[in-house]
Amino acid sequence: MRSIGLTAFWGLAMAGLAWAAEPAEQLDVEGGVELTSSYVWRGEVVNDEPCFQPTVDFTLGGAALRVWGTWDLRHTAESSARTRMDIAASYALASADGRRVVAPALIAYVYQDDYLGRSRDTFEVALKYHASFPYAGGRCLIPTAAVHYGFNDIEGVYIAMGLRHGAELVAGKVDFDMYGNIGWGSRDYVEAKFSLPKFAEESDRIYTADQSAFLDLTIAMTVPLTITDRFVLTPGLKYMRLLDSGLRNALENADMDPDNFGGSLALNCQF
Repeated sequence: MRSIGLTAFWGLAMAGLAWAAEPAEQLDVEGGVELTSSYVWRGEVVNDEPCFQPTVDFTLGGAALRVWGTWDLRHTAESSARTRMDIAASYALASADGRRVVAPALIAYVYQDDYLGRSRDTFEVALKYHASFPYAGGRCLIPTAAVHYGFNDIEGVYIAMGLRHGAELVAGKVDFDMYGNIGWGSRDYVEAKFSLPKFAEESDRIYTADQSAFLDLTIAMTVPLTITDRFVLTPGLKYMRLLDSGLRNALENADMDPDNFGGSLALNCQF
């Protein structure tokens, strides 16, 4: 099942890129590596230890393919279950002035190294939107929204709404970005992600998340530093707070952290 799903995913992704891109477009490739103090995903502190997270982006016209991964830097218990690779194919549909973009996407979440076989591959279809509203002094407000529907393993809907603010501190050298995001999960999604213990059968759970919820509030700040025309170094800080009181109490009773504050350092290269 896993090999069939991945084969189908790659086939659809490659066909979409080939169909959507015009022959005259140039393929852009960007790679990056990020060291982060923790791995937080949609309100869940997956790992509170340092992680290594590489990314490769391929862009051809409006078509894009992203490959992202995360690996524990400390081999603690259940480390392999937190190793993941995401593969996302999307196509950006922009307004005439280029300020508003809608992007349908297909995403695969691939768990390569969970030797117990409990973290199973899953897939999502998504619709993402963002707009840009520049104003004085090189500043820009960017509202964002995304709807994700998961299937195959983790089913349900996750909706994220956010606002990003960008400013140029030193022309061509130093920028400042800040964003906030609120996420909401449907009942099926919350149950799959937050019932305890994780991976337990329903009869063995000590807590079952049984309703939809506003999950996470995330606030982050980054300072992209342009080193050369090709390299950008970006230090950052991020704070996540789990919003639902029932989920917070359940995690705290299980000696798990419902909040997280951490830092990161990323290096990106344009090829």
